[in-house]
Amino acid sequence: MFPRFGLIIFNMRKRQKLVLSAVILSLGIVGIQSANLELRYLLVLLLTGVTWLLTGWSLREGLSGIEWLTVPIPAALFTASVGLFYILLPPAWWAKVAIVILFGIGQYALLLSANIFSVAAIRTIALFRAALAVGFVMTLLTGFFLYDTIFSFRPEFWVAGLSVAAISMLLLLSGLWSVNLEKYLTTRLFIYSLFLAIAMGVWWYW
Repeated sequence: MFPRFGLIIFNMRKRQKLVLSAVILSLGIVGIQSANLELRYLLVLLLTGVTWLLTGWSLREGLSGIEWLTVPIPAALFTASVGLFYILLPPAWWAKVAIVILFGIGQYALLLSANIFSVAAIRTIALFRAALAVGFVMTLLTGFFLYDTIFSFRPEFWVAGLSVAAISMLLLLSGLWSVNLEKYLTTRLFIYSLFLAIAMGVWWYW
């Protein structure tokens, strides 16, 4: 039974893997809400790691080099952002259902975009501009959820600034990389991301 199941998983088409990954992660978001409050943050962290693994599994044929770092970042951060924001929601069932639906659709869109980026790094693809647009919108949404979560805890100003800068660094690193799809993490890309991330942290501080 298990060898047959493993064979089915191994032979799945890429689109099927993306759908399955989005469904698994959506169920994970729902499952986190049913856990004790003190465990939810740890479970969000674990689900973020699972997102990274599922993204790598779904796109492993097209990933190479720096893409193993830059391509899964948006999906992983989106999982973390929705998972943390989900904990802060009021107990109204409709709000939680809406967030889960939003997460499932958004995660699938991010995985599709990641697939396009991994292919576009090798050859020209017509959907590249559409993937950039989706990535930009999802980056804004991810940032909103994460920044809102940070300030909901009312941390010290320097903690908030550092947290915003760290999150922005990851979002910017992946976002700026997707523009040119460079094979390596160049010094210019790193400096641009770091400068803008620090600017974001300082802006939130003020």
